Amino acid sequence: SSSSSSSSSSSSKQSENVDMQHVQIMRIMENQRYYPSLFNPGWSSNLLPTDVPSWSLPDMATKMQIKQIKLPSKDWTWMTPWMFPVSDLTDDEGWRYGFSF
Repeated sequence: SSSSSSSSSSSSKQSENVDMQHVQIMRIMENQRYYPSLFNPGWSSNLLPTDVPSWSLPDMATKMQIKQIKLPSKDWTWMTPWMFPVSDLTDDEGWRYGFSF
């Protein structure tokens, strides 16, 4: 199962008048596995060694953490907080489910 987190940043100091060519959207995927155990069933970020990283870029191969994202310079500002996009491909919390990664 995967959920996508997105945030946007801009090099404009006045967010009301943002030049869209200076906006960058960042996406990071959170990946979890469901363990149907008798004693402790549920979703977990403890993945198998052959699975994708628990947090990755959308390529599902590059390991990444939201805490590692740094803005390019002090002139950049966050325009939005991290969000979980919801669509007809996700549940109400932004998760997509599959039999494998």
